[in-house]
Amino acid sequence: MLPRVRAADWQLVPKRYRDELLAYVDYGRGPLAPGLIAVLSNDLNGAVDNLSPPELADLVLFLRRHVPSIAWGSGEKIAMWEQVGGLEGEAVQ
Repeated sequence: MLPRVRAADWQLVPKRYRDELLAYVDYGRGPLAPGLIAVLSNDLNGAVDNLSPPELADLVLFLRRHVPSIAWGSGEKIAMWEQVGGLEGEAVQ
């Protein structure tokens, strides 16, 4: 786990998404669960189908506080983040 992510408040992330979100942020790795993809790509309809309102609010707060904005917000950003290799890949560039 990279230092930036280690210091994050992981209690905000539903337990079922923690491992895959960590792999995505640190290394740009998937696959990602549908609910997580929905939140990362700003698909509100998909997000509310997979998360309770408090979970959604907490997950968005986590993203805003701890995940670079280039890693989420659209499907294109997700694909780019995966291609770069997450924080680890970004640090190498």
